[in-house]
Amino acid sequence: MEFAIFIILVCLYFVPTFIAHETKHPHFRGILALNILLGWTFLFWALAIVWALMKPATSADARV
Repeated sequence: MEFAIFIILVCLYFVPTFIAHETKHPHFRGILALNILLGWTFLFWALAIVWALMKPATSADARV
């Protein structure tokens, strides 16, 4: 039972990385690094989720 809880917690910890991977985010490696190195703090974990969910600006968006 403890092992199942551990696996669930590890999966929750890497949610930002999973999101970035599935959306093919161009900064996937940066999100992964932030998640691994500072994700243990709730602040940086939440920041990694926000970053993973952000749609990167395209060059057409920058011209406006």
